[in-house]
Amino acid sequence: MKDNVIVLTTGLTGSSVLSNLISRAGYWTGDETFKKNDYDTHENIELVRLNTEILNKYNYKGKYTDNIDHNAISIIDSLDIDVNAGEYLSFLNCCKDKSPWIWKDPRLWVTILFWNKILDSNIKYIHLDRGLMQRWISVNLRRQIESVGHIKTNTDYINHRIVNFLVENKKEFIRINFDDLLLHPEKTIDTINRFLSINLVLDDLKAVYDFPLYKRKRGFLDFIKALAIFSKNYNERNR
Repeated sequence: MKDNVIVLTTGLTGSSVLSNLISRAGYWTGDETFKKNDYDTHENIELVRLNTEILNKYNYKGKYTDNIDHNAISIIDSLDIDVNAGEYLSFLNCCKDKSPWIWKDPRLWVTILFWNKILDSNIKYIHLDRGLMQRWISVNLRRQIESVGHIKTNTDYINHRIVNFLVENKKEFIRINFDDLLLHPEKTIDTINRFLSINLVLDDLKAVYDFPLYKRKRGFLDFIKALAIFSKNYNERNR
């Protein structure tokens, strides 16, 4: 029987592509997934709802990938969270019925301590990251105006928490860089296959990724456009 999979990551790291790719090996992403205007995130919509509920319960004021609310995180970390609420257990039972499943939601780096109290042990974790400049370009192209330094600070903090959780709780995990999946797809797919004991091929990646492989998604023209967007909006915001 295949292990279930949880992807831990920050936002805009290519996790939707990775989740969709792994789902082609028979992993359930949800009866319904959360869809943005321009793409399907392949996030179980009930998982997203419950994660949002957890953050709201502890009055989390920041964004889960930016303007991190450290005070709320300290409260979440220190509380003995009630794990007996029926809706959480009901969701887990639904997932068990559809096993193997894959969870992907950027909120999980905050809420995973909650879920870890009630999850089974047959789970493997993928820590997904992405090159800093690729993420900076994507963030600013989406008009989420942030400096490179600000993104690096947040990303470093989130990745540090993810690694601490995985190591301290003795989880079986691999770290994948989304840039490697695009630049060296065969090698990265082989790493995923060996870790999960599945048989994805290059055509599976081509089926879920609409851009050319063997190159980074964001090129020089994207950088120039992102820089122009950042410069205009950052200067206006700080007048």
